[in-house]
Amino acid sequence: MQPIMGGTGEKPDLSRYRRYIESALAFNGGTHTYDDVVEMIAAGRAMLWTGPATVCVTEIIEYPQKRVLNIFLAGGDAPGVLPEMERILPIILDWAKGQGCQTATFIGRKGWEKTFLSRAGWQFPLVMASRDL
Repeated sequence: MQPIMGGTGEKPDLSRYRRYIESALAFNGGTHTYDDVVEMIAAGRAMLWTGPATVCVTEIIEYPQKRVLNIFLAGGDAPGVLPEMERILPIILDWAKGQGCQTATFIGRKGWEKTFLSRAGWQFPLVMASRDL
């Protein structure tokens, strides 16, 4: 499996994944829209990973001292999404290591804490809180 990466400036046709992307966006606090995600992929700033029942959107963040893979959207059709995510995630992490990433982060709703992520060594040291101003 390889990610769908842009970088050409042309918008990729992600219409078949739109439902999954938008369902994950419903939990992102309004930081992105579907069109924003398409633009990020077109510009090569994000990658879309897909499976039959799942999508993940990742980005590589360059901090001064390390390179981090950020998985900021994940979703799909229940009940297939969790088993598929458990299968896809190691592929994504191996790819990220090959890109020089030293850390991976996963942003999602609190329910992800109770999934295979805890068994797979993911920790949840921080909680993000927000409010409208």
